[in-house]
Amino acid sequence: MRALLVALLLIALVPGCGGLMRESKPTVWLALEPTLPAGEARAGAPSLEVESFATAAAFRNDQVSAKDGPSRWTYTTYHRWVADPGELVAASARDYLSRTGLFGAVFTPPGPVEADYRLSGAVRGLYWDREKRSAVLEVEVSLIALPGALRGFWIYRRETPVEGDEVAAFLRAASSALGLALADLGRDLAGAIAAGQPAQNR
Repeated sequence: MRALLVALLLIALVPGCGGLMRESKPTVWLALEPTLPAGEARAGAPSLEVESFATAAAFRNDQVSAKDGPSRWTYTTYHRWVADPGELVAASARDYLSRTGLFGAVFTPPGPVEADYRLSGAVRGLYWDREKRSAVLEVEVSLIALPGALRGFWIYRRETPVEGDEVAAFLRAASSALGLALADLGRDLAGAIAAGQPAQNR
């Protein structure tokens, strides 16, 4: 009996036999990388603090969500987000808006100065629709003129084609969808700030 146990243990340790020495596939960490404007902060312009965005419960994990049918969802095993989708979108919003020339400073609270405006939001969805071969992003955003006047509330839903079957193709499409949403957000913020009154949802 002891000889049998020793033999089984040796088999488990041999590479290629499905045992303890089997190599696990490395995890690939993903981040959204939308195209950013070429501008920079503008001296004398108002300041903006961007809070961390919330994430809908269904997407509040580090796995990439994929919709394979009307009610069938799957999740990647070896491809994972480097952070919660809400944090990824908020970080991209900070980078993007700091280069639009709309603001003199864009930062995460607590900031170096008292902000003139606060941007907050939530990611309602970020997933790969395999049936439609598209990347889907839905995010809501609100702008507050501190100490507490609402200047605008917007919901952006963007779907961009996924050119291929690899996760890398989905990532490119998702980054493009975010870039489109941020471009619209920049225009909406400019209008809301100039108007100085609550803006209409688009």
